[in-house]
Amino acid sequence: MFQGALHPFSQHFEWQPEVAGPAGEPALAFEVTVPVLFEGPPRAVHGGYLAGLFDELLGAVQGKAEGGGGYTGRLTVRYRALTPVETPLVFTGWISSASGRRIETMATCRSGDTLCAEATGLFVRPAGGL
Repeated sequence: MFQGALHPFSQHFEWQPEVAGPAGEPALAFEVTVPVLFEGPPRAVHGGYLAGLFDELLGAVQGKAEGGGGYTGRLTVRYRALTPVETPLVFTGWISSASGRRIETMATCRSGDTLCAEATGLFVRPAGGL
């Protein structure tokens, strides 16, 4: 739904190389401008669409964990400010911890200097691996 050349509503993500998390840990980030098609409140991105963008990012992030990735077990989004449509947004995500079958991740969404939303995710590796 969020990426793919054949999907009629897919977004173009500008993935940013060489990104670090808040403690210097490896991270992934992308910039995206969400069109008014995905508006929820007036002039703002729909919260469910933001959650999907976080899941897309954190799914990519957790796939970089040593020992392989897993499946989304929990995704929690905290909305801090309205996230504007038709404005460049930067999503940054990183692994906060990984142990056994659990991979915990964190992410932010910013519009310029404004923290619009943040997310935490728990990914679970299947018992037999992927």
